[in-house]
Amino acid sequence: MATKHLDRMGREITKSEWLEKRGDPAYKIVKEFDNGFCNVTLEWIGEIRNCQNLFDYCYPVFEMQVWNYDGNKVPRQDPVDSGKTFANERDALAYYEEFLTRYAGCRMEEDQFGEKTFVEEGNVLTPPPPPDLNVPVTETDDEVGAW
Repeated sequence: MATKHLDRMGREITKSEWLEKRGDPAYKIVKEFDNGFCNVTLEWIGEIRNCQNLFDYCYPVFEMQVWNYDGNKVPRQDPVDSGKTFANERDALAYYEEFLTRYAGCRMEEDQFGEKTFVEEGNVLTPPPPPDLNVPVTETDDEVGAW
């Protein structure tokens, strides 16, 4: 059985490079979403086993895992969309966004120039925004509160 190792761009890499990249969560995890109702992880896999049976442009380089929470907040693997694979990051991200738009209340917003931006509603895995440095700071004395 032949095995190939590919980076996120689909270029062939050595097994040691693949192992190093797989150990880096920032490289391995493309996108994550959790809103308490569903949990979706889009991940770079990069290891293609039995590759002689596939065309190069069909290699499953990315995989999406989907878990739905039941009434007791126990995650259950989605029987339809979990394990879906993609040959390139563009298709994987498009399906990720389509899935979340359809099932998780996320949306596409269009700005005044026609540029579309995907908005993840309620994602608890999104880091909080950085503090706004333009907000005035109220200074207080130790004995007196600010009012």
